[in-house]
Amino acid sequence: MSPSTTGRYCDMSEPFPKQNVEKSPWPRRLAMGCGGVVLVAFAVIIVSNILIKKYVTNRLEKELASKGLQAEIGGVDYSILNKEIIIKDFSAVHMAPDDYEEFGNIKLDRGTVTLSSQREDGIAKLHLERAKIKLGSVDTLNYIPDVSIEAKGLKFNNPVDFGSGPLLEVKEIKVDYTNSMADGGVRFGKMRMDIQRINIVRNKKGLWLTDLMGEAQKKVKIIQNSKDTPAIDDLKITIAEISFQDLADNDPPIVVMVGKVITAKDPKNPRAYGLSVILQFAGIVYEAKKKSGF
Repeated sequence: MSPSTTGRYCDMSEPFPKQNVEKSPWPRRLAMGCGGVVLVAFAVIIVSNILIKKYVTNRLEKELASKGLQAEIGGVDYSILNKEIIIKDFSAVHMAPDDYEEFGNIKLDRGTVTLSSQREDGIAKLHLERAKIKLGSVDTLNYIPDVSIEAKGLKFNNPVDFGSGPLLEVKEIKVDYTNSMADGGVRFGKMRMDIQRINIVRNKKGLWLTDLMGEAQKKVKIIQNSKDTPAIDDLKITIAEISFQDLADNDPPIVVMVGKVITAKDPKNPRAYGLSVILQFAGIVYEAKKKSGF
């Protein structure tokens, strides 16, 4: 039987070929060629990584500088296969005094950006670990544009006049996007916030932060119909406990277990949740404050 043009099976019953038969050079050339391709591929990957890292670092620093931020990046890595840019030990400072006063230093232990060619901004997913600014911090945050936001270990700080400590200690928050509003504003389908503790303090001037509730209500009424205010179809906030502390004393805070739920759902006006949330929150704080003895 003549050998096949596409391959050949080795028959162990056939005698060994004669030693003086000329060997084909193609197996060796093929091996060298494959090895060369692999080496070239590795070289391309290594060089690409170096160029991408420098490009990403320089591009990011220039972009932040255009927004008034002076940034430092500890390290950048890039995965071609996963289309991911990894940024480590990132810090930035607002060069404008007013912005610095509001936000302070910006720090991030690790951030991963997954790229996409299907979006104009090029971002398919954003993952942050241990991010911190003057207003608060977050342990982990996952953001998929126009799909969802999920954050864990989220903290919002009190104003400086009220000690600058945590105001809200949020265990987890989940937000799902839905179709945008007719005026182009952002719209969320569901928002779920699990608050472990709300820390309410009285400053050294004798003013409770909750004494500013009336002013907050006025501001909410002004902005609740603005397209800059995100719409929420279904909002649910759970509050486990509230603590009260007088900064004029050295006593530890008094913690009151509440286990309350705040909801807001207005199909006619999904931006009207702000006033409803404030009123429900005020009632919960009032009851907890009476139990605390303040």
